[in-house]
Amino acid sequence: MSTMVFRERIAILALLCALIVPCAAVGGQAGSPGIKEGDLVSVNFTATTGKGEVVRTTFEKSAKDPALRKSQYYEACAVFAPEDVIAGRAGGSIPGLSEALIGMRAGEKKRVVLKPDAANVSVDPAKRKEMPCVRNMPKTIRMSPQEYVGAFHSFPIVGKEVPITPYFKAVVAEVSEQSAVLDCQIKDGDRFEDSFGTVEIKIDQQNVSMVLSPRLGSNFPMEGGQLGKIVSSDGIKFIVDANNPLAGIPLTVDLEIASVTGAARLDSLQIKWVEDYDKGIALAREQKKPAVIVLYADWCGFCKRFFTQTIQDPRIKTFSDRFVWIKVNSDTQKKYYEMYEQKGFPLIVILNRDGQPMDRMDGFKDASAFHDELAKTSKAL
Repeated sequence: MSTMVFRERIAILALLCALIVPCAAVGGQAGSPGIKEGDLVSVNFTATTGKGEVVRTTFEKSAKDPALRKSQYYEACAVFAPEDVIAGRAGGSIPGLSEALIGMRAGEKKRVVLKPDAANVSVDPAKRKEMPCVRNMPKTIRMSPQEYVGAFHSFPIVGKEVPITPYFKAVVAEVSEQSAVLDCQIKDGDRFEDSFGTVEIKIDQQNVSMVLSPRLGSNFPMEGGQLGKIVSSDGIKFIVDANNPLAGIPLTVDLEIASVTGAARLDSLQIKWVEDYDKGIALAREQKKPAVIVLYADWCGFCKRFFTQTIQDPRIKTFSDRFVWIKVNSDTQKKYYEMYEQKGFPLIVILNRDGQPMDRMDGFKDASAFHDELAKTSKAL
């Protein structure tokens, strides 16, 4: 083969390579490891339907473009910034996106098509539940000793208070070999603000009624720890739907990886709580940091879920060094309950660097909702 022919073939091969490269993913930090399951990925994206209508974008300029065609499913971001997604895990605003991130690298851009089967977003009727707005219970509750121990993990003692609902306690009034008698400690007309609506207490001679005025669009805890959205209510019942609103819709997603935090690094992140209010405030002032204050009660089931589920989410742990974290049992330290005009448990208050309240969250927040609030607050600081 002549030298000239050889050079011509090399030139043709180089040209073919140049033509092939733009069809693949673009960019990515050379030598950086690919994204693995469990990594926390900050990703910018614009997701569109087959008609080219946008359902979600992390780009503020795009979202505010009047020429942008928005789908009926469009939902604006709480904060226009890269969304934090745990690679390979269910969750996030775009179903199936977390799986598409596997193998990508920081800085890489890519277009992916998420089909309903790949995104696992087929509509499941079992995830749509009808719930009553009113729940009734007797003012005086009689339980067997076995039922009492199973519910409260201790033996009944006259005068002891126990958490009978997320909103109020009951006191043990009588104890015998056959039963324990509990009296509900609540007043008619008491109101509690929760993340999914307002609960009002109504009492007659025999029963306590908890009447919920649901907040449409808010998350509601379902059986098995799953969260659904309240989609409708007629005042007698409300409908909770855990299906993703994009169920069954193929999506095209243009995405760019902003940063990657490895799963091993996430495991090392821990939120360090200060459990003395005055010391926590002083530490925030000394470090010139904003503070997150959680006012809780030991008996509150939603408080326990917040500490064991929400706070342990890797997306929340990434904020561990940005705030001073203070938790106070305002059920036993009543002055803080009154100071913050608390109406229920938990109450989450965020203070700015000057110690002034800048955000307040009544009731339970799941990791996604709490992350959005922290991100919004951080951006405003």
